[in-house]
Amino acid sequence: MFRWHPSTSRKRAANFLAALLAGATLASAQLPVARLAHLFPPGGKAGTTAEVTAAGADLDEPVRLHFSNAGITATPKGDANKFAVTVASNVPPGVYEARFVGRFGISNPRAFVVGTLPESIAPTTNTTTATALALPLDTTLHGRSQPNTVAWFKLSAKKTQRLLIECLAESIDSRMDAALVLTDAAGRELERNRTGGILDFIAPADGSYLLKVSDFLYRGGDDYFYRLTAATGPRLDFVFPPAGVPGTKTNYTLYGRNLPGSKPAKDITLDGKPLDQITVTIEIPANDRTRQRLSTGLLVRPAAAAMDGFEYRLNTPKGLSNPILLGFATAAVVLEQEPNDPPAQAQKIVPPCEVAGHFLQANEQDWFSFEAKKGDVFWIEVFSQRLGLQTDPFLLVQRVTKNDKGEESIADVQEVYDNDANLGGGEFNTASRDPIIRFEAKETGTHRVMVRDLFQHPERSARFVYRLSLRREAPDFRLVAQSLVPRYKADAKNIDLGIPLLRRGETIALRVMAFRRDGFKGAIELSLENPPPGLLFEGDRIEGGKDSDFILLTAATNAPAFAGPIKLLGKAKVGDTELVREARGGTMLFPVGNTDSERPESRLSRALTLAISDQESAPVSITSPGKKVWEVPEKGKVEIPLAITRRGEFNNAFKLKPLGPGVAEALKEFDVDAKATNVTLKLDLAALKLVPGDYSFAVQTMTAGKYRNNPEAAALAEASVKEADKLAKELAESAKAAAAEFDKSTKAATEAEAAAKAAAEKLATAKVSLEKAGTDAKLLAERDAAAQAATDATAKAKAATEGKATAEKAKVAAEGRVKEVQAKKEAATARAKAANDKAKARDVTVQVHSTPIAVKVLPAPAAEAKAAKEPEKAKTK
Repeated sequence: MFRWHPSTSRKRAANFLAALLAGATLASAQLPVARLAHLFPPGGKAGTTAEVTAAGADLDEPVRLHFSNAGITATPKGDANKFAVTVASNVPPGVYEARFVGRFGISNPRAFVVGTLPESIAPTTNTTTATALALPLDTTLHGRSQPNTVAWFKLSAKKTQRLLIECLAESIDSRMDAALVLTDAAGRELERNRTGGILDFIAPADGSYLLKVSDFLYRGGDDYFYRLTAATGPRLDFVFPPAGVPGTKTNYTLYGRNLPGSKPAKDITLDGKPLDQITVTIEIPANDRTRQRLSTGLLVRPAAAAMDGFEYRLNTPKGLSNPILLGFATAAVVLEQEPNDPPAQAQKIVPPCEVAGHFLQANEQDWFSFEAKKGDVFWIEVFSQRLGLQTDPFLLVQRVTKNDKGEESIADVQEVYDNDANLGGGEFNTASRDPIIRFEAKETGTHRVMVRDLFQHPERSARFVYRLSLRREAPDFRLVAQSLVPRYKADAKNIDLGIPLLRRGETIALRVMAFRRDGFKGAIELSLENPPPGLLFEGDRIEGGKDSDFILLTAATNAPAFAGPIKLLGKAKVGDTELVREARGGTMLFPVGNTDSERPESRLSRALTLAISDQESAPVSITSPGKKVWEVPEKGKVEIPLAITRRGEFNNAFKLKPLGPGVAEALKEFDVDAKATNVTLKLDLAALKLVPGDYSFAVQTMTAGKYRNNPEAAALAEASVKEADKLAKELAESAKAAAAEFDKSTKAATEAEAAAKAAAEKLATAKVSLEKAGTDAKLLAERDAAAQAATDATAKAKAATEGKATAEKAKVAAEGRVKEVQAKKEAATARAKAANDKAKARDVTVQVHSTPIAVKVLPAPAAEAKAAKEPEKAKTK
């Protein structure tokens, strides 16, 4: 199994890179991959079709937009990555994911919101109160924040009408940090919300009001988009309890605003605003597969990536509410009962159970007591910050004993603060403020647990809920997989978006993080379920006790194109039970230029995706030919031949770093000559200190070279220019001939008209002469001849005029075709220039992994026995 453990890999990678950089300065440019910066508009109404523009980098040759809901489809419009996006009428409202699919794979995800209200796009001209844009109630406007600018909107409300003005931004992958200010018509401020979210306004009188929308720091640009809605429909703020046992159907209290059939929530406000409450019955899904997922379009940060839960919406006559998240409890849910602040009044609970409570006010301490027998083991965990709340829970566990006189003696077992475990480094920081502890009772007796919020919010608010879980030890795990971009310098401060794109013959690494639960330390076997054709992965393993590792995926040299979701499964044994868990996807939201000044932001994605390109091949491939498994005696040595295939202009020398298990110092890097096509990997198992078993190795390098982006397109564009030039010349000759024919027809028509005029005059003269002379046979014959001549001349003049008109049409048409082809030629020339510019050789640095190298270390006796049998076989033959 391929090993690159975070505890040692970063140091090894840094040393490796330092060695590379000591010899040469590597270019930082990478091979192109599709990176989606934003979609605009970032959503649409169910049952409609709208034009959506995709923007980003390397979005060449668009094929489609891939959505996480099959009811949303997109057709390219062939103009600057514009798509006609159709949302089927049966697509439920919610936040889905869209990814661009094109020449360079399937991009990172971006949120796409499906709503039920009318939608439109706001202009950028409403920058003053005089140009304020009307915001009709219960409609959605898509807008963009502009730098150093505010957007003004005007709306109308009736006295006591409650409006919930929401500006979605951060939660839908926007860089904007929305700030809202509401004033009356005279400019007096009535409400504000400078931290995003909801602006809750109850109109004091009938009238018009002004809304100011901006980024909190007055930043702006295309990536600072938002969805603005002034709604009168239902809004959920939180649910209590926030979790339920799978398979149960019980009552939950929903707290929110504009909830039909509700009653005022007694003594519960939110930012000083009253809340409604309503009790509903909710059935918690019992399906095992559902219970192992986090089925939501809500923004899920890395700290909560291993939680399980599902979305719930309240269906009302005024429409569906926004979603809230309900978690899956592992034991019966108990509601916190006040008063339980002093330890002497600790609420008695019977574990295993899960307590649903509130951090109602600053310095509040919630105490719970339970009985435990010596040797009882419980995992005690708090869920609060991971529910999306600004809380910092703290746990204190105590043991309570009494002497013969009944006097209590208190001993602190442990204080538990944050869970600092970070499986994903800067790219996917999984550290949490929610504490967790494994508790084992040393003596039979009473124990107490105290929970408090160290943030000490001055606001008394029931929305700061928590789940206190005391559960029996049930080892389990969850997986999250993420693609990473290598750092090309040991001290690099930037982090780019990782996009998993495999070119033919390429091997890439994916990081897989294992969120281990309740002390699970076993090995996790990894496999792909129904992989696409051409994707090679023979399985891998996260060793017992390790929290993350890298797996290697390879595209065959003849792999067909693919872009879409894949299923990475983890299997492990807990006793006699086999656990099967599907890996979730993780993604960074934006590239980071400098980690000293910018914090990387990441989230869970709805699917793990990957692309295979049939348009390009890997610049360098390193493969192990021949044996699939190298069998080596314990403490033996093995030499493994590796084939190096270079493509294009990647002919530099480089260093190969072996990656694998064992003592890191024994995996020594070695040099590979420029243009070398073969090399040998030497492994000393004694130095690696490997015990018998199955292992996986690989080699890795970073090498610079010249990359040409789609030279085939440049060649086709040049051919198109030549064809257009040829056609232009041919049409120019045709136009010249048409012009000559027009001139000839014009001359003929002029002459025919003159002849007709002369014949008409001669006829008139003959008629006059005949009238004066009376009956005269000669004059009569002359008149008849003149009449015939005039008729013939008129007919010829008409034909000549018609010929002139035809020639003129032909001339105009020819000139039009010349202009049209000339325009096409100019466009083709521009495309050819752009294609040639793009296809120019540019310096890039690529990370290269070999295909995995399977090594089986044989026990010494078995190895000796096998060696002894070899001569016998030879004699028999």
